[in-house]
Amino acid sequence: EGVINVDEHMGKIRKELQKCQKDYGIYSNKINNPNFIAKATEEVVDEARTKAEELKEKIASLEDSLKNFSA
Repeated sequence: EGVINVDEHMGKIRKELQKCQKDYGIYSNKINNPNFIAKATEEVVDEARTKAEELKEKIASLEDSLKNFSA
């Protein structure tokens, strides 16, 4: 009890990282698409930008976690 399986934990982090990277790609493509910006409401565009920024920060955090576990 209280013991962490490092390989299992790193696997979970990698899986979450992949999901975040995929989601970030979706939001990044949206906010970099002139058609999306032109057609979507300002609220929707702001939500996409916010979500992309949140995912970018989460990706950095997950990458740091992986570095710390593999160090």
